[in-house]
Amino acid sequence: MVRFLITLSVFVAVYAVIIIALTWLIQHVRVASRYAVFLSLLIFGVVTGILVVWLWPLDSSVLPNIFGVWLGDWIYHRAIAWMGDPNSAQAHNTIPWFFQNPQVYAIASVGLCAIAGWVLQWTSQRVTRAKR
Repeated sequence: MVRFLITLSVFVAVYAVIIIALTWLIQHVRVASRYAVFLSLLIFGVVTGILVVWLWPLDSSVLPNIFGVWLGDWIYHRAIAWMGDPNSAQAHNTIPWFFQNPQVYAIASVGLCAIAGWVLQWTSQRVTRAKR
């Protein structure tokens, strides 16, 4: 369990460095710096979602965005339980296309990063307004 938590914290640190670098880049290019945090997380979600779909059959496909893959797996299993036929030998084919692997990983990655970006952008705007 400790090894898992250490590995997860390393991935979170790498993701944070990438997102901070994207935020800095967006602010210095002067492209909507007011929404730099949201845009950087959205770009991160889109790029990592595409990477996960591209790498999907490999075991390393979870590395670009662990949290997006976890959410995608959760959505996939809930879709089979709620909409599909869990008793079918081909349960994967009983749910809509966008809930199947690997498409659900890209959708979950973009959605998760967009929501996190919105919350962090809103929080950063509140903090900067409070400082004024």
